[in-house]
Amino acid sequence: MVDPKMIQWRRWERQAFEESRQSRKPILLSISATWCHWCHQMDKDNYEDPETAALINERYIPVRVDADRRPDVNERYNQGGWPSTVFLDTQGEVITGATYVPPATFRNALRQVSQEFSSGIVRAEQISGPETRVEEAKPEGKLEDVVARELSIISRSFDDMFGGFGNAPKFPAPDAVELALLAWRKTGKTEYELVARKTLDGMINIFDKEDGGFFRYATRREWVAPHYEKLLETNAQLLRLYSLAFSVTENREYEETAKGTARFIEDWLFDKQFWASMDADEEYYQSDDRERMPPPSVDKVAFADLNGIAACCFLDASVWLGNSQLERHAYTTLDNCLQSLVSSDGKVAHFSGESPSGMLADQAWLSLACLRAFEQNAPQKTLYLNSARRIIGWALANLSGDRAFYGDLGLEISGERTKPMDDNAAFCNALLKLAHIDGREELVGKAENALREFSGSFTLYGPHAASYALAVYQLRNSFDVTLVDVGGQEKSLLREALRLFEPAKTIVPLNMKDDMVAARGYPQKAACYVCGSGLCLTAGDGPELQQHAAKLAKLDLP
Repeated sequence: MVDPKMIQWRRWERQAFEESRQSRKPILLSISATWCHWCHQMDKDNYEDPETAALINERYIPVRVDADRRPDVNERYNQGGWPSTVFLDTQGEVITGATYVPPATFRNALRQVSQEFSSGIVRAEQISGPETRVEEAKPEGKLEDVVARELSIISRSFDDMFGGFGNAPKFPAPDAVELALLAWRKTGKTEYELVARKTLDGMINIFDKEDGGFFRYATRREWVAPHYEKLLETNAQLLRLYSLAFSVTENREYEETAKGTARFIEDWLFDKQFWASMDADEEYYQSDDRERMPPPSVDKVAFADLNGIAACCFLDASVWLGNSQLERHAYTTLDNCLQSLVSSDGKVAHFSGESPSGMLADQAWLSLACLRAFEQNAPQKTLYLNSARRIIGWALANLSGDRAFYGDLGLEISGERTKPMDDNAAFCNALLKLAHIDGREELVGKAENALREFSGSFTLYGPHAASYALAVYQLRNSFDVTLVDVGGQEKSLLREALRLFEPAKTIVPLNMKDDMVAARGYPQKAACYVCGSGLCLTAGDGPELQQHAAKLAKLDLP
């Protein structure tokens, strides 16, 4: 940890920039993370060095930001990883920046930037590492081509020797694997099966066989030599992915990997809510006798977006693994988040306490988790549905752009607002589900407009644009499965609907006397209706439900 007495760190707030203007000193922005190995190394090599600390205090207004607590700042100023070391002018514009910087290079940069800033000669360039490229706006593409183009990118970047995408370092890409699984199931093409299976097999190498859970990434192409941090987001998404893969392939190793990941999260990152991360403690993980050592520290903060992601993943995994405890954990999490983080008008705080609020990721994932709980016929499904309506309503009123949605309300220093593609994809997922549940066709139009904004630029993100492609697939194929008398005759069919691997589905579980039965024009008798693309079909059993789903949701590839 950085000794606060050495560097006089300020918080990200207007006061720091006012001080910068009055003192005519540039801002040194350090974006760090509690789980980040190279952040700790940057602290040790630079910020804990007395000479460097004195130079910073003398010539800069130093500002320290935690990436998890201020994702809005991280979104704008991240230099391609953590730590991010950014020099800013008094208006918050970037002068230059880098990630980790070696001590001698860092001290030279501190002196050079300070001198050039004082003389009025500043130029934007990187201190070290690859150049930052400013991409020109791409012309709009066709939504109907998005999935095929993304699958082509996934196939081209696939490492057919070790699985995964590209070379080293290797990061898990759960959405890309899910899209490959979907393409295999829809088309029967074994090339997509190979992408999915080989990547699933390769990623198991960064699963901690002793304590459970996945490390964040591997530094080598063969999925070995991991960086030791364990993040909630990584583990929740891989829990869901391996549960799904087991459901699709019946591979028992995938099932055991999913169960081990669930146990890790339950043991280390859950206590009525989900905690964010576990530190990258190399000494602990490289020890031959971990039991004698104190475990790595856990960042015990419950962030709204990460809790929404984890709740969604736990709900899906509970179905595919047949584990009702995971379902109960998701409901407990939602109850606590709704009570502590959501205002009466639907605005979501990022975490409890002095926190930013109204960020698209928080609004999207918490509303989506509420809708997933509704689909699962949760005991408090009406509460969750009304909460989702409120959260989505606030976002529509406050984050709508000309097409896509803004990521936040704008920083305190700059009015510039970004439109993150992944967060828009998640929010469109929620919009499309609510459109089917409430019969609000205008929400489909809003989702289509938002997704269309990225149709020319998504290819820049390579395999990591798969979440966007899945959202486009949902838009173009969305249908709903409405079950009347879900507590009685249709209870078993609800389980079949939940188990069905179909990203385009929305499940509407209704009791016989629910007002929504009459509102939809259905008779008050047990039935299952599968409706989409202008068709409404009835299903009497699981196989018939699958047939109708296959008819309504198609994946046509060249």
